[in-house]
Amino acid sequence: MKELLHIRLGTEDDAPRCQFIARQWRNELPFVMRPALREAAARKQLFIAEVNGHVVGFVHWYARLDGWNTIHEIAVGRAFLGWGIGRALLNSVPTPRQLKCKADNNRANRFYAAVGMKQAGTETTRKGTPLILWQDDEWGE
Repeated sequence: MKELLHIRLGTEDDAPRCQFIARQWRNELPFVMRPALREAAARKQLFIAEVNGHVVGFVHWYARLDGWNTIHEIAVGRAFLGWGIGRALLNSVPTPRQLKCKADNNRANRFYAAVGMKQAGTETTRKGTPLILWQDDEWGE
């Protein structure tokens, strides 16, 4: 059977499944709040990846006033890694895109480099966690 990947706008009803997927990445992602996902769905800033009608990933993002689209969370179920789902989700977010990732999250940082994002800087959280800022190479890419 051939798997069919579909990216669609998220709805409030997708929040529990997104939270379930995010929990698979507890060390990499902050706790994902259902109200934030529901608000993102209402703003049309939540995209869902489905394979054969089953939710397997999501991206929650925010359109900033300065033109940047900031990705808050992007996650794919562990069983679906390597299927190109993360790339499809990332590409569903309008450019220019940016996000911050923990510096020690090697898998995610390799992914962002592989899809053509560029390291635009670093910063440290109040708790001392080093982060890498990733951005599209150019506006409107």
